[in-house]
Amino acid sequence: MAQIEGFIAARVRDELVARQKIQIWKVEDPTGTTTINDVTPQAYSDGFALCINGGGGGNPGAVTSFVPAGRDFAIATSEAKVRQEFNKTVADQYGSLPTTLDEKVEGKTVKLNSLGLVLHTGELEVNGEVTIVDAVLDSIDIDAGFDQRVGLKWADKPDGTQMLEHELKGDPDVDLGAGAWLLVAFLGFLTFGVIGLIIGLIIMAVVESIASKIGGVVAKDESGKVTGIGAWPGSLDAIGNVQARFENPVIIEPSGLVFAGNMIVTSTFALTSEDMARSHGPYNVTGNAFVNFNGGADKPTSKALWLAGDGASFNLRNVSHRFGRSGVYVARVQIQVDESGGATTRHYTRVNVKNVAPVVHFETPVITIEEGQKVTLKAAFTDDNWLDTHKAVIDFGDNTVPQTLVVTETNNEPQAQGTASAEHAWCDNGSYTVRLLVQDSAGGVGEAVMTVNVVNVAPKVYTYKRLCVLKNQPVRLDAVFIDAGWCDSHVGTWDCGDGHIKMATIREKNKSPQGVGIASASHVYTCKGNYVAKVTVQDDDGGTGTAYSLITVTELQNANFEDGFRYKPQKEARNTQEDAIVANEWQPFASPVLIMDPENSHVPPFKAAYFIPDEFICRDGQRAQGVVIEGSGIAGIRQSICANTGWDYEFTAFYHLPTRSRGVARIGIDPTGGTNPVSEDIKWVEAAAVDEWVHMSVRVTAERPRITCYIAVYQENGESELYIDRAALFMIQACDPYPLIMRPKDRQDCCPVDELERHDFDKLEKYISDDIAMYYPGTASYRATMSGVRMVDENNPPPSFRLDKQSGEQLMNMAVTGAIQLTTGIAKTLIKGTIGRVLPFGKK
Repeated sequence: MAQIEGFIAARVRDELVARQKIQIWKVEDPTGTTTINDVTPQAYSDGFALCINGGGGGNPGAVTSFVPAGRDFAIATSEAKVRQEFNKTVADQYGSLPTTLDEKVEGKTVKLNSLGLVLHTGELEVNGEVTIVDAVLDSIDIDAGFDQRVGLKWADKPDGTQMLEHELKGDPDVDLGAGAWLLVAFLGFLTFGVIGLIIGLIIMAVVESIASKIGGVVAKDESGKVTGIGAWPGSLDAIGNVQARFENPVIIEPSGLVFAGNMIVTSTFALTSEDMARSHGPYNVTGNAFVNFNGGADKPTSKALWLAGDGASFNLRNVSHRFGRSGVYVARVQIQVDESGGATTRHYTRVNVKNVAPVVHFETPVITIEEGQKVTLKAAFTDDNWLDTHKAVIDFGDNTVPQTLVVTETNNEPQAQGTASAEHAWCDNGSYTVRLLVQDSAGGVGEAVMTVNVVNVAPKVYTYKRLCVLKNQPVRLDAVFIDAGWCDSHVGTWDCGDGHIKMATIREKNKSPQGVGIASASHVYTCKGNYVAKVTVQDDDGGTGTAYSLITVTELQNANFEDGFRYKPQKEARNTQEDAIVANEWQPFASPVLIMDPENSHVPPFKAAYFIPDEFICRDGQRAQGVVIEGSGIAGIRQSICANTGWDYEFTAFYHLPTRSRGVARIGIDPTGGTNPVSEDIKWVEAAAVDEWVHMSVRVTAERPRITCYIAVYQENGESELYIDRAALFMIQACDPYPLIMRPKDRQDCCPVDELERHDFDKLEKYISDDIAMYYPGTASYRATMSGVRMVDENNPPPSFRLDKQSGEQLMNMAVTGAIQLTTGIAKTLIKGTIGRVLPFGKK
C-alpha cells in the first residue's frame, strides 16, 4: 500500500509541475510598503495556506486549517506576532518608556510610563501607567494605572475598502493610588483622552501590519495614513478578478487574531468552453480482457489523451486497451480545451487487472512404460497475462525430490506460450500420478496431471556358459543379475543339475540406473559327468529371469597311480629307448634341452628316458610311476584337464629322487593347456634330490579353458631316477563374478545364455525323443528335464551322464568308457542329430 501511495503522490506531483501555472495570491501594493521575505505553502485536504515571513523560525507543518465554517479565506496573526507589532508600534511612536507625549491631552502634559497588550477570548486587554503632570492646582502630578478591554470589527468604506475599528468594552479599570479621590474628575480624561489615543494608535498599527502582509489593496490619506484595506489581491493572473471582503466578527483568541472573509471570483475567460477530464473509473478486468476507457463525449474544442499506466498512450477520448501483466495500474485521462484561456485538466483512475493462472497440459496424459525406462515428459502452457514470466516444478509421484524445469516461452500478445520437459525413469512398477506446477510471476499457479503406468521388467541373469568343476571339491555357482527396476528386491535358486536345488544367496545394490546383484550357491559335485545348471532370480513383483551353465565335472585321473598302467610304443613315447609303461590317463614326455654354458665346452647330449611302474618304491598304495633319464634333458608325465579361465589351480604330488641322482625334480602347470614340455608358458617349481618321499606343489591362474599338469626330472648330465605318487589338483575359484556382465560376449566361458538358446533347451526333450524313435526304436528310453538329460538302455542300464557341447564333441569322435552302453553307431547318430539341430555350437 505504501508503494501505491508513493506512486500516486509522485504522479500527482509530476502532473502539477507540468500544468500551466495559475495565480492564487500576489502582492498588490503600489506604494511598495509590503515586504515579503519568505512564503511557505502548506496544503490541506480542504484548503491551502500561505505562511508569510516566517523567518525560518516557524513550523508550517504545525499549522492547521483555521478558515471558519462558511468563510472562503482567513488571515491569522499569532499572539507573538501581534505582541511584536504592538511593541514595535510603541517603540516607533514613543521611543523608550517612560516618555512624555509630544502632544498635550486636553491641555495636560502626559507621561507614558508603561504600555502592554494581552489577548483574551473575544477581546484585547490594553494596560499601562501614565503620569498627568500638574494635574492638581497646576503643581501636583497624578499617577494613574489603567486596564481597558477592547473589541475589533470591520467597517466598510465608500471606496470599497474596509477598515478595522476598535470599540471599548465598558469603562477602563483605573487605579489612581493616593489620588483615588480624584477618580471621577479624571476618569473621562483618561478614558477618552489618554487611553483612547493610545488604543487608536495600537489598532492602526495592527491594521497596517495586516495590510502589509496580505498584499491586498491599501488605501491611504494624504498624510500616508491607512484609511482602508482590501481583503485579497483584486486581480490574479490566469484566474480573473477577485471581490473579497472581511466578515465580522474578528476572532480574538489568546493564541492570536483571525480575520476571515468571503470572495467572489470572476474568471478572465468566462466565455471559454469548460470540459473537465473525467475517467469514469475504476476499471476491473481479468487476464487479457479489454479495458474500455471512457473519457466522455467527444467535443470539437477539446483534445484527449489517455495514459493507460503501462506505457501505452492514446489520443482518443474513448479507447479499448488490454494489459499484458496483472496488477494495479493508475490510468490518466487528459482533456485540453483548445481555446484561449482553455484549461487542461487531468483525471486519474485505478485499473485492477486480475491475474489468471497459467493453463497447463501434458502432451500425452497417459503413458505405459517399463521399469527403468527413461522417458521425456513434455508439457505446454498458455497464460492470458502474456508479459508474465514462469517457472515450472514437476513431482514424479515416486517420492523423488521435485525437479525444477527449464521453461521456454514467448511473451507475445494476446497469450504467453511456453513449454517444459523432464526426463525421468521409475524404479518400480505401479501407477504414478505426475504433477506439473507452472507458476507465473504474479503468483498464479497452473497444474497439469498425467498418469504413468510402469510395468515390471524381469531381471536379466548372466552366468558362465560353461564351467569346469573338479569332483568332490566345493564350487560356488555364481550368477550376476541386473534389473531395470532398481528398487526391486530379489530371491533366487540354483538347480545344480544333479538333483540338488539350493536357495541362492543374494547380494545386491539398489541404485539408479539399474539394480545389480549376485546370486550364489555353494555345491559339491560327487559324480563326474556333464550337467546343465539352472539359476533363477525372481523380483518382488514376480518377474523371473533364468540362465543356464553347462557344468563339466571332472578330476585329475589316476592321481594315485592305482588305476593301472599301459604300454606306450616307442614311436608314441618319443625320445625313449624302449616301450614306455605309463600310468593310465597320463602321457609320457622326454626331450633334450638347450644348455648354454660358456664355462663348459662339452655338454653331454640327451641319451634316453625310461618309464616304469614300481610296486616297491611307492608313497602308499600299490603302484608309483618311475621315470629314468640319461644324459642332458627332461622327462616326465603330463595330464591335460579342462579349466576355467581366471581361476587358480594348485597341482601337488609326492616325489622320491634318490640323492645319487644328478638331476632335480620339477612340478609345473601350463596355464594355456599346451603339451610342449619346454614351452615358456609352463610355470615350474624345482625340488632337490632327497632320499625320502617329499611333497611339492605349484599354483597358476588359468589363461585358457584347459591346463596341463607336468611332473618331471631334469638334469644336465649323468643319470637320474624319479618316483611319483599321490598327485592331486585343486581349484581356487575367482572371487569376482561381475566380469560375467563386463567381459566381451564372444568369450565362451562367460557370455550369457540368450533367448534362442534357452528356447533350444526347451526343445531338447522333443528332439532326442524323435531321434531315438527314428533310428533305434525300443532300444533306449530317456528322461529329460531342464536340469539335464539322462539316457538309459532298457536292457542294460548304464551310468547316467549329462549332455553338453564337450560331451557331444567327444561322443561324435570316440566312445567314452562307462558313460553309456549304447553302441558307438547309436551314440554318434543320436548326438550328431541332436547337436546339429539343437546346439549349433556342436558342429565343426
